Amino acid sequence: MIYNAIRRSVPLALGLTLAAVSAQADIGKYHYACKVITIHDRQGYVAARADSLEEAEGLASRAEEATTRLDTHEPVKEVEQCVQLPQGRFKDADFQSWVDNSMPR
Repeated sequence: MIYNAIRRSVPLALGLTLAAVSAQADIGKYHYACKVITIHDRQGYVAARADSLEEAEGLASRAEEATTRLDTHEPVKEVEQCVQLPQGRFKDADFQSWVDNSMPR
């Protein structure tokens, strides 16, 4: 009886493990930081993990919220720029300085 219970649970456990591994494989291999504009017209920061710049921009545009300079969280209205970390730099030097000093990497 115990043998049958174990025999039936092994495929379930294996299936759950494979599903978890598959979900992790869907995470992008590069880290991006994105400068966005929120629905209140504030600059905000969104972190994304993606396989390409285009994918990162898409993820940032669909992000539920961005962190603003006021340390509030607001919905994203548009994406201005995404850069690949750690070497990427924002065109806006003031925004880059804020990211360097305030955002986790």
